Amino acid sequence: MDSLTDDMLAIVLGCLNRVVDRNNAGLVCRRFYDAERVLRTEICVGCEMNSPRSAIAALSTRFINLSKVKIAYPRWISSMGNQVDDSALKILSQNCHQLSDLSLVFCCFITDVGMGNLTLCKRLQSVRLNFLPCVTGRGLLSLVSGCRDLTLFHIESLVSVRTVEWLDFLGRKGNIQSFAVKKCRCVGDLELRRLGHRGWHNLQEFSFEVDLIHGIEGNTYGYNGRQAVLLNSWSMEDTQVDDGPQERFPYLQTLSLTKSLSQLGTGLYSLMFQSSSLRHLRLDTCIGLSDEDLLMIAHNCSQLSSLYLRAPMGHLHLHPMNPLLSDVGLLAVAQLCSNLETLELSVWEFDPSPVFSSAGIAAMVENCSNLRRLILTSAIQLSAQVITAVFRSISLKSLELVRCRLLCFEDLEIVNNSVLDELIIRDCDDPDACFDTLRRCRRLRCLTVDNCPNVDREGLVALADVVYYNGTRIH
Repeated sequence: MDSLTDDMLAIVLGCLNRVVDRNNAGLVCRRFYDAERVLRTEICVGCEMNSPRSAIAALSTRFINLSKVKIAYPRWISSMGNQVDDSALKILSQNCHQLSDLSLVFCCFITDVGMGNLTLCKRLQSVRLNFLPCVTGRGLLSLVSGCRDLTLFHIESLVSVRTVEWLDFLGRKGNIQSFAVKKCRCVGDLELRRLGHRGWHNLQEFSFEVDLIHGIEGNTYGYNGRQAVLLNSWSMEDTQVDDGPQERFPYLQTLSLTKSLSQLGTGLYSLMFQSSSLRHLRLDTCIGLSDEDLLMIAHNCSQLSSLYLRAPMGHLHLHPMNPLLSDVGLLAVAQLCSNLETLELSVWEFDPSPVFSSAGIAAMVENCSNLRRLILTSAIQLSAQVITAVFRSISLKSLELVRCRLLCFEDLEIVNNSVLDELIIRDCDDPDACFDTLRRCRRLRCLTVDNCPNVDREGLVALADVVYYNGTRIH
């Protein structure tokens, strides 16, 4: 080992991906131990720390160049002992001078004081906070006002945050590039305007998810801002945001809206129509989304390369201001978004009101000239028309079917020159019809079958070069 150069030693350590392997190497060779002390730049700790304060102190002292730290307690219970608290976070901030990326997940002992301690990290650029029940809006204000170089800020399930003044400071310098707010009931369309034009202008990634709660007598309540709105009888005029950000968003490339509530061209929906560089769009159960929205997306987002679309439940379309989506908007996207490569369509299981027809899905596949990957989740009817379009496509490489309850291929016209080489089937009750079809087609490169009952494992081997069954490779 003594004859190895420092560069070669770094390459050897880079090949050791598991922590236990790195630790064993350090015990065997002193040079490995000393090299890892300098080369180790990230750690992930949590329930395995018996004494969090002393453990954080020891780790931050040993690894002097730590730049990325994740502290997570996803399955923590009180019998496991203490968690990392404010004092441990202060030790981390004082010792890790290179710290630029910090993630805190299910840390129940960290309060606003701990958020203030993070201001000691002058190089901190990325912060992810997931379920910190003791952190309030005052703690976020201390964090974003003290850490002025933040470019990524993601928060989720911060149940104690009741104020939004921190949004003003977050957008004041215009440095933020990736921003995510999920399941934080105090933050809605109206509050997000406080990010300011400078904050919105440089944004490259934005994700927003509303927390929906099912209330009494089957009514669904959506928290959009601080007011709860009864979706079965809400009025769009009550949630209009006509004076939202009017400046275009030239750098926004990734947009994800989940359970959002808005009206055509207003609020967060306006982001889709003013972002010409948008490439990745996810619309999950967006209340108020209509064919007109999809038409505007098709006209304004010509660079779109991936689209995830999950329609709301059918009973939410009963209000005339929230019309049912149809094939019209889907076809507009297919025809005008020529760069679309990945498409995922999903509906709610057991929804009595189907959104997209088999003919619409088939037409979508036929009109997307560059479509590489298609994912269909909980499709009401997956007919032979759709599968024929899949096999006839000149670009589609991968097809994934998840919880597709009806597979009907009796009249399927087989096309042997199909370019499809990967098929993934998950949670389908009776995929035998699909497998019978595959036996008449060109052999696949890869076949994955997960959680599908009554499947002949030996019969799968003849369908593809590589076969995975319930997570295990069998061929």
